[in-house]
Amino acid sequence: MPDARELERLYDEHAQALFAFLLNLTRDEADTRDLLQEVFVKLVRQPELLQHVREPRSFLIRLAHNAATDLIRRRDTRRKYHDQLGE
Repeated sequence: MPDARELERLYDEHAQALFAFLLNLTRDEADTRDLLQEVFVKLVRQPELLQHVREPRSFLIRLAHNAATDLIRRRDTRRKYHDQLGE
């Protein structure tokens, strides 16, 4: 299991690339920052996720992509229900 230093190293090595990746998906800096934080909070809460990871960057990109997809889906669902209530 990774310790705090390992998580810090992962952040230092990959946060910039993850930020660029997420910004490309969201086109919004605030959302990007929130999603990046969400990815690393998830790793702090569930460090066992990293146990068998061979390619940390690929794994982190997958987590980031999933987090962005979830955000987009939540917003689309919220917008859909909001539009239905407006009718």
